[in-house]
Amino acid sequence: MEVVHASEDSEYTSSQSRILANSLSSLAIVEMKTLLRDIYSRYRTAPADGMTFDMSMDDQIFTSRPKDQKCNLKFVEWVEVAGC
Repeated sequence: MEVVHASEDSEYTSSQSRILANSLSSLAIVEMKTLLRDIYSRYRTAPADGMTFDMSMDDQIFTSRPKDQKCNLKFVEWVEVAGC
């Protein structure tokens, strides 16, 4: 019979927790990609009517983002786009 010390057991549990967290994170990313694929296969996006927020880039140290940090979008069905 193998003897497992408390410190070894907690390391093992911590390792399992990291693996589970990474797996759940990967699953969440796959689900988000699937959702976006499904949405954008039926719709395109365009700025909403009356959208007045400043969309110029506001450079940060690591990332860029719109200056006003908002962009109201409308979803337009691809069928409507084809009819134009």
